[in-house]
Amino acid sequence: MDKLKKLIDLIPSIKGLARLTLEGRSVETVGSIDAEATGAMALAGTRALVPTARAFGLGELRGWCVSTSRTAFYAAFSPNDLYVGVGGESKKTEMYLRNIVRQVT
Repeated sequence: MDKLKKLIDLIPSIKGLARLTLEGRSVETVGSIDAEATGAMALAGTRALVPTARAFGLGELRGWCVSTSRTAFYAAFSPNDLYVGVGGESKKTEMYLRNIVRQVT
C-alpha cells in the first residue's frame, strides 16, 4: 500500500491506482478505481502493444498511457505486477507515466 500511496501523492491528477497480478487479479487499491475492469483494459491494450513495440524495435514494453480531453489512463509493469491508474486530464500524462514506471520497476 505504501508504494501506491506514494504514487497517488506524487501525481496530483490521479484519482485511483491499483496493483494487480499479471493475470489481472486485484492485489491492492488506493483511491477511486475499479481495479478489475481497469486491469482487464490494461491487459487487452498490452496484448496489442507488445507485438507493435517489437515490430518497431522499441524493446520491452514497461508501460503505456492514453490521454483524452477528460481522462488519463496509465499501465505500468514490474516483473511480477501490473499497476494501473486513472485520473483527470493532464498535459503531463507522459511525465506521470515515467514517474510510475520508475517507482514500480
